[in-house]
Amino acid sequence: MTHVEGQRLVERWDMLQARAEDLQRVRALQREMSALRDELLDLASRVGTMETELQDRDQLENRIQQVKTELAALRDRKTQLLQVNVAVHRFLTDTGHPAAILKDDVADLYRVWDETFQSVSLQLTNLQRVSQAWHQFEIHLSELQNALRSDQNTLRMLDSALQGGAVSPDVATSVRDVAKVLSEKQDSDDILCHSPLILGDTCTTTNLVSTSTTPQSTEGSLSDSGISDSGSEQELSERERRLAALRRLARHMETVLAPGSEALVNMAKRIEQTENELRGLQRACRDLIVRTAVCVEARSQQDGVSNLINKHYKPWVRNSPLHVA
Repeated sequence: MTHVEGQRLVERWDMLQARAEDLQRVRALQREMSALRDELLDLASRVGTMETELQDRDQLENRIQQVKTELAALRDRKTQLLQVNVAVHRFLTDTGHPAAILKDDVADLYRVWDETFQSVSLQLTNLQRVSQAWHQFEIHLSELQNALRSDQNTLRMLDSALQGGAVSPDVATSVRDVAKVLSEKQDSDDILCHSPLILGDTCTTTNLVSTSTTPQSTEGSLSDSGISDSGSEQELSERERRLAALRRLARHMETVLAPGSEALVNMAKRIEQTENELRGLQRACRDLIVRTAVCVEARSQQDGVSNLINKHYKPWVRNSPLHVA
């Protein structure tokens, strides 16, 4: 073997050794990317297979923390993904290796990460919205219950004022104001909204007759409310709008709470109790309006008799031959 042949043999050996090393590096990068890809898919699977139907608020908050933890781990994987991308780019630049498959693997890895991040983020957002709706439900329910207690106290004070038999303009105005917030519809012809007699009209009390409202049971599905989310809700009175808002929040929570769970049953019961309280106040207000109207009409008739006496009877007495000056 000549010196030239020996040198060529060494060069070929070095080239084969370099190719072998490059191939080993390619396979090492592929194994690293495959392992990272499996981790991303496992994370997505863990979040996706979490039990979607929760029983109570504690489980909801725990689930939010679990998803937050997985999302933080996913962000950490983004750093690893960047490191792998840099390693692949440096390898291809330094060696000139035509390993297009590595570029495809990096692109696929980024795609899996993006899809997983979007999926986990969406689940976290949905859970947080339900948690916020639950918080709003408790606040709105408390506010409505406080408002109804205030309405009840107002009705009691007005009832005491009416027991005196006289209806002052202030009492009539107060009856009208409380009727407006308790009525079933805003600016409707319902007895709770408009009463000509309370406004000073001389109509009879038959104008005040109204069909009573039967409470709608919310036991079971909270969507059986009779209140839609359409523009018709704008026609409701202030108290009715609050009640409709409670039902809407409860329906939103049905998306993650298990059907028949203690939390949903408790919500339905509390909404039903609040609705029954509202219906009871509406009936009491109707009765108060009727009594107010009767007092106003009686006063109107009494004033009419007095005017008749002053106009006809007293002048006749003064002009009568029997009248003694």
